[in-house]
Amino acid sequence: VVELLSMGAEPRQLLRFKPALNSKQIGSMIMKMDMGLSIAGKAAPRNKVPATIMTFETTVTKIDPNGNIHYQFRYTQADLVGDSNVPPAALKELRTQLQSLKGISGAVVVDNRGQTQLGKFNLPQRLDSKVRLTLKQISRSVEQLSAPLPEPAIGLGGKWRVTTNPIIGGIRLTQSATYELTKLQDNRATLRVAITQQAPPQQAIEAAGLP
Repeated sequence: VVELLSMGAEPRQLLRFKPALNSKQIGSMIMKMDMGLSIAGKAAPRNKVPATIMTFETTVTKIDPNGNIHYQFRYTQADLVGDSNVPPAALKELRTQLQSLKGISGAVVVDNRGQTQLGKFNLPQRLDSKVRLTLKQISRSVEQLSAPLPEPAIGLGGKWRVTTNPIIGGIRLTQSATYELTKLQDNRATLRVAITQQAPPQQAIEAAGLP
C-alpha cells in the first residue's frame, strides 16, 4: 500500500525508474546485528556478532513496453568482518554457510515505480539445508520487499508511506516506511527514509536452526 502524505513544493514531476538495457551495477550490503536474550526475566550474556558483508552484481536484461524492468543478480562475495566473541567453531560454520552464497543468482521484475512484480533465486543442490531454507524464505519475501515511488508528481519535501507485510527470518511483520524527497538533480533523487516494523507477539516461526 502506497499512501501519499504530501505532494511537496513546486515544481513537481513524476518519479520513475528508466535504466538502460544491459546496464550493470555492483553493490555491497553490510549488516551489523546486536542480539540480546533473557530467560525467566534474567539477561543472558551478550554475544558480539561480526558484521556480514555481501557484494552483488545486477544486470538489466529486458525492459517491457509498459516500463517493467527485468534484471538478474548474482552474489559475488559473502563474508564476516569485524571482532567477535562467538565460539570459533560456531564462527567457522557461520562463515562456511555464508560463503556458500557466492555465485548464487536470481531474477527480479519491477515496474517503473519500483514495485516488485516477481523475484526468485536459482538455488543449486550443493547448498546446506539450513542455507536453502533461509534463501527460500528470502525468495518468498523478495516480492514483498519493495520501495515503490508515488504515482502522482511530487516536489521537494514530498512524502509518502509504504506499508508491506514481509516475512523476514521466518517472522511475519507489518512494515511501514516513510519516504521524503530531499533533493532531485540530474535524474538522481535523494530520499530520507524512516522504517518501523511490528510483529504479532505470538506466531509460529520457521527459521533455520530452530525446532
